[in-house]
Amino acid sequence: MALRMGGRRATSADIRKLARGRVDNALDALRDSSEPHVSVHRARKCFKEMRAILRLFRPALGRRTVRFENAWYRDQARALAGFRDAQAVIETVEALEKSVELPAQQDALRACRHTLAVRRDRIAEEGDDLASSVAQLIEELEAARQRIGRWPMKADGADAAVGGFERCYKRGARTLRACHPAGDADSWHAWRKRVKDYWYHVQILHPLWPPVMKALQGELKTLADLLGDDHDLTVLDALLQSELEQLAAEHRQQIHDMIGRRHAALRVPALRLGLRLYVDRPETVSRRIRGWWDVWREESAS
Repeated sequence: MALRMGGRRATSADIRKLARGRVDNALDALRDSSEPHVSVHRARKCFKEMRAILRLFRPALGRRTVRFENAWYRDQARALAGFRDAQAVIETVEALEKSVELPAQQDALRACRHTLAVRRDRIAEEGDDLASSVAQLIEELEAARQRIGRWPMKADGADAAVGGFERCYKRGARTLRACHPAGDADSWHAWRKRVKDYWYHVQILHPLWPPVMKALQGELKTLADLLGDDHDLTVLDALLQSELEQLAAEHRQQIHDMIGRRHAALRVPALRLGLRLYVDRPETVSRRIRGWWDVWREESAS
């Protein structure tokens, strides 16, 4: 199911349908055992989308429900993180290989990729049985799906979403101000999470004004990809310092230097794009979303 409001039913029904769609997509992914790390990645993406739904519709669902459900889906995503993250960092090295040309750099990255593959296989052998963990999660997700029908609905119409949108937008603007090209990784990671919320929220609200939302969604996807690549490099750099002692010191230093240059290449355009996407004051954005919502609902009713 697409991450998008329907508009031809009550807002409460739309919220529940969106939420059930995320659970159903996660269940479909987890029941596909052909490529476990791909299935886990798809399920974790559904959990992120669910958490964005909870944040957007916080005024309707209430703080207690949002706090409980957000923590539950966060914990499920973390429980699945180990093997998938071990594979993801290898993909980061492969992407970095495509951005360099010198033979010495390629040699260092090939050695790193081999070391990380050995690490991934060790984690898979030492970790809990993935199949049993997934089977248990499927049972718990089915119960979580039933909970959706009992969610309270304390607001309707634009009131169900506008406050949540403004709250998340404001947090994104605040975390953006803390980011600088040579800034600390925590600030950039915090902004990345808020940009992902912004991106998901625009997808959900796409029907309010499809041509405008489609363009905004595309720019947010570009920004989210820049920040995602930046975060992946940060994770790789941390591993170089903490776990990959068997990799030659010369290779670790070469890769660290490559990461530093790649950070700069990603962060400068990310900041420029972010300043455009967060140029409005939160209350201005809130009024705009409310106005678009009202027009959209009138059109849907006619």
